[in-house]
Amino acid sequence: MNGMRLVDGGVLNNLPVDVVSKMGAEEIIAVDIGLSQEDGIGQWIGNHRWVPEGIANTLEVLDDTLYALRIAGQRSRLHQFTPDVLICPELPANVNAIVGYGRAKELIAIGEQAAEDHIAEIKTLLQPHWYWPFSHKAIEIKKRN
Repeated sequence: MNGMRLVDGGVLNNLPVDVVSKMGAEEIIAVDIGLSQEDGIGQWIGNHRWVPEGIANTLEVLDDTLYALRIAGQRSRLHQFTPDVLICPELPANVNAIVGYGRAKELIAIGEQAAEDHIAEIKTLLQPHWYWPFSHKAIEIKKRN
């Protein structure tokens, strides 16, 4: 596009805690749906007989390489910019960047449960920010009028 090569942000920064931290986020709740290496694209392609074996093997190696690079980069960034809460839902087998979107209801329910599992931690984190938007003086003035 306009002489630029655009790539999905998940390739370079799959969990951009560093970005929101630099933007000034006070509290960070991160959700890592990082796909496991076993469910990668290369393995999915390798399981389909219509893909020539040589190409499938090359794609599997490329996928393994990209996975290792992504995980190494993510670990490094998370070490520098640790989220206040990190939620890692367990995705079902055979869900990856290519397949699994038809299971939206199931995936949403898994995400909701993962958030519920961390709700006490989230409430503790956010509680200092809960406040009544009106001062006591404003309430007293309204009562007198």
